[in-house]
Amino acid sequence: MFNPGEHDAEKRCLSRLSVAACALDANLNIHQMNSAAVGLLRLQSPLDDVPRLLDHVHPQDRASTEMELREALQKDASIVLCCRVGDAHQWVLTDLHLGHAAGDGPRLVVMTPNRVFPSTAKGAADPRAAGAGRADDQAEEWRRFAYTVAHDLRVPLVTMESNLRLMQQDLAASRTASLSEDLAEIDSAVRKMKRLVVELLDLARIGRLDLIAASHSHAVDDIDLNEVVDQVIREVLSGNPGWNGLLRRLNRLPTVRGRTTQLTEVFQNLVDNAVKYTAGIDNPQVEVDCQVQPEGATIVVRDNGPGVPVGDRSRVFDLFVQLRPDASGVGIGLAIVRSIVSSHGGRVWIEDGLDGRGCAFCVFLNSPVCAP
Repeated sequence: MFNPGEHDAEKRCLSRLSVAACALDANLNIHQMNSAAVGLLRLQSPLDDVPRLLDHVHPQDRASTEMELREALQKDASIVLCCRVGDAHQWVLTDLHLGHAAGDGPRLVVMTPNRVFPSTAKGAADPRAAGAGRADDQAEEWRRFAYTVAHDLRVPLVTMESNLRLMQQDLAASRTASLSEDLAEIDSAVRKMKRLVVELLDLARIGRLDLIAASHSHAVDDIDLNEVVDQVIREVLSGNPGWNGLLRRLNRLPTVRGRTTQLTEVFQNLVDNAVKYTAGIDNPQVEVDCQVQPEGATIVVRDNGPGVPVGDRSRVFDLFVQLRPDASGVGIGLAIVRSIVSSHGGRVWIEDGLDGRGCAFCVFLNSPVCAP
């Protein structure tokens, strides 16, 4: 239950606590913990190495959690912060209570869980999918959405606040050499917040257009997907002049019933993502293909980039999911794609890409289709 250590009295104290608790050192390593903490952090027991707390914090929460913990440790202050802990199979929204320093040793952290976010996809047998449970499930999704938006807005705010404080200290001490670096950090945080706000407005706009389309049948048009995709290809190539790959439409696409602006946004997002994620490889390739069946058409955007692990292929369509920390967006684009495709009565999923590499984003539209 504990890692080896010299403080037997502290070990006994931790073991008697009914809540999850651990001892955290200045490098955010966990040196002692009770069985409740082992379960909450989803650690394997017995422990082979000293666990690092941040390795068991949700990737989207790590930056702000690390910043707040290190600042509190440096100031010997006690804080309470909220983050998701666990692993890819289950994240638990948890309050971390960092106690006051009692000496030079590790600090006590008490962890109180609030809400569980399973990462597994919901199956058809999920009891929450029917009856009164559906309203509770939607309410939970809204709570999760509100928490994630607030968190993602808070991270750049913390960055700006910290750098403004440093600038004030430097100006008071007549140190001007680091001001440009602080300003660059603030500028980056501002741009991230602007991206988030713009994408949130896009998401809200999709919802409004769905309501309009539901009550006005004339909002749906016959759309030649050849024109849509060809225009998208021209715009993506124009917006990525340094990309030296092959981007093409392989065959004729069908005409479908839908909303032109929204379906254009779907393929703009998918093609642009494919180009963006193949930028660092040799001989990048992106192609748009189509299969028409009696019940509808499947349009596929394939690439030979790094791909998406099979276990992550469903959750990348969730709000604010970013598998790559260096990604430029904030994790709303694919959620918008799924929302638009669903509003057209279709679905979207991921398969293997070109030659078993990369991704193939498949969009099925079962609206009335005119074969190419």
